[in-house]
Amino acid sequence: MNDLVYLEKMYEAGAAPYFDALSAHAYGLRSPAVEAPALERLNFRRVELVREVMVRNGDAAKPIYVTEAGWNDSPRWNQSVSPAQRIEYTLDAYQWAEEHWPWCQVVAMWAFRYPEAMNSYHDNFVFVGVDFQPRPVYTRIQQWAAQ
Repeated sequence: MNDLVYLEKMYEAGAAPYFDALSAHAYGLRSPAVEAPALERLNFRRVELVREVMVRNGDAAKPIYVTEAGWNDSPRWNQSVSPAQRIEYTLDAYQWAEEHWPWCQVVAMWAFRYPEAMNSYHDNFVFVGVDFQPRPVYTRIQQWAAQ
């Protein structure tokens, strides 16, 4: 079911008083972080459409926690971006959220590290390898965060 329809149905069923915050996923797939949200597309800023549903239903005071977000730089996956794009989009995502989403308290990129290699495109979501070697995206985000 479409995530926006699902959330609307939850409100219609009376769910509002039963949660203090909303968790959302904000994967960018092949889209830049700043690409505008659209009903027919999954992208990082789709969370803004989720927020609109919350506001329409009187829940503007509740925060959203982005518990999974990010881009994949696998050369073998059709939804991936280049390593340089992944770095750019990830930085842009953090900056966008910081500047435009006062209602979003957390943006957690997926995934820091897996305990073992997945031997699939999933390995290209991580920030450090199974051996804890930092990937370029980790190093660049670390530099940005230290500023």
